[in-house]
Amino acid sequence: MILMAPVSISRIMVKTLFLMFFSFSLTTSNLLAQNNYKKWEKDSLLTWSDFKGTLDTPSSFGAMTNWHMPYSYHWSLKNGIYTLKFKVEGAIDRSRSWSKADKQTNALLAHEQLHFDISEIFARELFIELNKKAYTANYKNEVLDIVASVFKSATEMQQKYDEETDHSKNKIKQAEWELYVKHLLETAPEIK
Repeated sequence: MILMAPVSISRIMVKTLFLMFFSFSLTTSNLLAQNNYKKWEKDSLLTWSDFKGTLDTPSSFGAMTNWHMPYSYHWSLKNGIYTLKFKVEGAIDRSRSWSKADKQTNALLAHEQLHFDISEIFARELFIELNKKAYTANYKNEVLDIVASVFKSATEMQQKYDEETDHSKNKIKQAEWELYVKHLLETAPEIK
């Protein structure tokens, strides 16, 4: 399960969610240096020990992965041309990811891993989109617009994944998504 905005997101909701996300993302390097954040890495799978958060409200779900696409950038201006250098990563917040001990199965953990993998796919897309843009003096808003657009797409894919797999209960759809996400990870350019 993921905790994000509904698929039919209004522009105001996207901007609000994005501003919360952006405030998180501005301190990317500090947050990822803390033990609460786990950066996506090819050979580092989630374990149940990554789910350190507590469930504050009743939920019918067995687990929730709190995923992020933290980013930061530096800019320079030379001869009237703005140049921005970006850092983008897929990550989870361990302190906000939770699981119910009696629901901790390998199947559910594999489902949560795909949420983490999807965040990495969109972190890569965000990196590409941010680097395609020719920026102006309005670069802060231009960056925000790109991040909001990619974040919206990521949220929609995360929700579609949960809906189609019925939160891991539909084994056939879960297997289809695993193949699909594996393909996307293999074909999406890695962030350098």
